[in-house]
Amino acid sequence: MNAQTNVLYVSASAADEKVLKTLVAGDESASAVRLIVAPTAQAFFDALYSEESYQVAVVDDRQPWSDWQSVIAALSKGRPNALQVLLVDPEHPERQAQALAEGLAVVYPRNSAGLVALTALLSKLATRDQSFSLRRESRSPDGDNEGEGEEEREKLVY
Repeated sequence: MNAQTNVLYVSASAADEKVLKTLVAGDESASAVRLIVAPTAQAFFDALYSEESYQVAVVDDRQPWSDWQSVIAALSKGRPNALQVLLVDPEHPERQAQALAEGLAVVYPRNSAGLVALTALLSKLATRDQSFSLRRESRSPDGDNEGEGEEEREKLVY
């Protein structure tokens, strides 16, 4: 292994951030996983348009600044090769079914069992040193223009 597995965590809870950081730090592959947390819209867009390479993007479904579908859509466009993971409320199984129907390959409940399972997935990815995407192929690529990122950001936030 010569590279870290960079994980972008679009968080909605400081408590969940702390638990996930603790679980990742306590894992045997901790040195191979780098967790970057984006708790706000600004932090998310800074991370999305940075030079950083993310192999995994984890999204909490209860963002106060946007809905999870918009966040996933922005990630799909900005980071098409990142494995996308959604954390959903276990009390709402319809969200899990909806996320899977929309093409997400990995959905975990947003509880301790889900965070432990997520940590195990990150550990496996880090020890295998692989980057791949389990997402469905996107439709035809759109032409890029200068104001597209700002327009997308405004839609997502508002």
